[in-house]
Amino acid sequence: MAEAPPPPPPSPPPPKSSFSNPPTPSLLPHLSHLVSVKLTNDNFLLWRTQMISYLKGQRLFHYVDGSVQPPPRLLADNITINPDYLTWLQTDQLILSALISSLSDSLIAQVVGHQTARDAWAALERLFASQSHSRIIQLRYQLATISKGSSSVSDYFGKVKHLSDTMSAAGSPLSPPKFISYLLAGLNSDYDAFVTSVTARVEPLSSEELYSLLLTHENRLSHSSHLPTPTNFSANFTSNSSTHSRGSNRGSNSRGGYRGRGQGRTSSGSHQSPHSPSPLPHNKPTCQI
Repeated sequence: MAEAPPPPPPSPPPPKSSFSNPPTPSLLPHLSHLVSVKLTNDNFLLWRTQMISYLKGQRLFHYVDGSVQPPPRLLADNITINPDYLTWLQTDQLILSALISSLSDSLIAQVVGHQTARDAWAALERLFASQSHSRIIQLRYQLATISKGSSSVSDYFGKVKHLSDTMSAAGSPLSPPKFISYLLAGLNSDYDAFVTSVTARVEPLSSEELYSLLLTHENRLSHSSHLPTPTNFSANFTSNSSTHSRGSNRGSNSRGGYRGRGQGRTSSGSHQSPHSPSPLPHNKPTCQI
């Protein structure tokens, strides 16, 4: 009796879709706890860097970069909904919601009408790609024309630092020497000696060191402005001396006599001989011993 042939080996399981086991909603941390910067007109690159790190950490970046296409909505029978599509749709809408929550109010309108996370992401990239070049030119002009004026060192430094940070966020960061050159160029004439000292240094300064030196120089200027100048001191001394001299003359004339040696008129109007001694004062000083 012939032996029955062995049963065929079981067929391998179908390959899993890349959307079969996505992170569940309970495993997705709330975006606001991880992405601290909302997208504005000035910080697209900074916002984009944070979002990419977040999405890659959750293994979700392929939802927005277009590297993987979504699964078909229906199965082969064109009737049954594809389970992989439902899973993809759920995760995609969570990502779209996270993107919208990270936008400032003025930019939410830019993604209205986009149904997927990929469409919203691409719309934002197109928007800021067209703005970045003109924005960088505008920022460079502001840096070249900013001046300290009457503002404090702290306020002035903060303005220059903000423009520098905005340049970095726009994709054109300033090197430390350029930042320092813009900062020094906007100082007024009170800081000429300071600028000369800084530019003559061999060792480069960091922005933090320069800020500290600027504060010190500002304090010295404030202190010296309250001290009397040599011209004012001389004028005050001359004025006081003249006032004291006039007061002494008036005091002498009011006693009715001339204080010439051996000559003059006494307060009683009598004449004295040139050789007679001067009369002794009637009121003698009292001894204090």
